[in-house]
Amino acid sequence: MKTILKSLLVVAVLFTCSTTYANINSSDSTGKSSVENMKTLPVDASKFINTYFHHEDVNGVNVTAQGYNVALSDGSSITFDQYGQWSGVEAPTGEQFSGKLLKGLLPKKALDYISKNQKQNQVTSITFDFDKGFSVSCGQSNTLNFTKTGRLN
Repeated sequence: MKTILKSLLVVAVLFTCSTTYANINSSDSTGKSSVENMKTLPVDASKFINTYFHHEDVNGVNVTAQGYNVALSDGSSITFDQYGQWSGVEAPTGEQFSGKLLKGLLPKKALDYISKNQKQNQVTSITFDFDKGFSVSCGQSNTLNFTKTGRLN
């Protein structure tokens, strides 16, 4: 009886280990795992993803001369410069961003303006340029431009 129990225990442990290994090493369409993709990003980009998109997997990282384009499992995409600073986020098609992301990225003045004047048009993308400020897409055809301090341009 002890031998049967020990055998079952060994089988259970092996199954658990192999399942965990398979989940850790799951690959995306490029053949790279999320862990490998995250390793290609600068630390600040990884922190950004872990802060605002911790519930999503990284499906792919495209390295360009300007920086990094990251595709997430929910269909969101993020653009980072070569130093890992975000320069753009885009929600999945037909969806909008949550309040946590907006509060973390936009100045309070911009958030206040959007909440008062754009109730029907949810934020679907945000781009940031250090010299120009923020460009916020609300719905399909409405884009708002704000300074770095959140003043409407």
